Amino acid sequence: MALSVLALLGSVPDGAWIYPFVLVVQPLIGAIAAGNAVVVKPSEISEHTARLLADLLPQYIDPELYPVVTGGVAETTELLTQRFDHILYTGSSAVGKIVMAAAAKHLTPVTLELGGKSPCYIDKDCDLAVACRRITWGKYMNCGQTCIAPDYILCAGPRLSVLAQRPAVLFSPAPTILTDVSPESKVMEEEIFGPVLPIVTVKSVDEAIEFINRREKPLALYVFSNNKKLIKSMTAETSSGGVTTNAVFMHSVIPGLPFGGVGKSLIHQV
Repeated sequence: MALSVLALLGSVPDGAWIYPFVLVVQPLIGAIAAGNAVVVKPSEISEHTARLLADLLPQYIDPELYPVVTGGVAETTELLTQRFDHILYTGSSAVGKIVMAAAAKHLTPVTLELGGKSPCYIDKDCDLAVACRRITWGKYMNCGQTCIAPDYILCAGPRLSVLAQRPAVLFSPAPTILTDVSPESKVMEEEIFGPVLPIVTVKSVDEAIEFINRREKPLALYVFSNNKKLIKSMTAETSSGGVTTNAVFMHSVIPGLPFGGVGKSLIHQV
């Protein structure tokens, strides 16, 4: 049976404007292949990509079956009042709640592809230069606009002083390093999606684990250490969508491994 699908791709100001083309086209291809009609709402924040999609798609697929709706909050709010068979939303968990609440009025099933802050724990027993180089690579992937990009660093005091004093050397080309960051600060509440890297001081791995567990479950966790026991503890005593040790991103590029999140992070189907 053909379904009507609403695809909301970062449709409000804090939505997912990362990968604005692929996050529209990939789910659209799947929906078309399954024989569904789709209303496509690209992110207004990536306005040039939204305009390109609005111009190109009608040239190749039936605009009556696959209309592209551009605009901002007002247009998205109106779309959410309509009855669909399924809603797909990619963006923040805060807006995911709005989408889910609107869908609940019609008992419409939803797929929410959300995100979460991904910490890096730097242990005293690791190659600091290698760790910083790899974190920098991950931080700058797609200009930092990746859901599993390293979001902040947890490290003990001695490591913090080295990181703070030599950011241009350790993080070449250096992102903006924020030190003495309060866990309650705004930068620690939302995904950053840019070349800004907060560093939070912890006294031990146990305190780092406690810090992670007090917050929403991260989409990814990165542990830099040569201590296998410590790595095992971090993995066993925290919960995240995925874990990579002494590198970043690698767990997401292996075809045989599942990719997803837990709690508020990443993919939910209801």
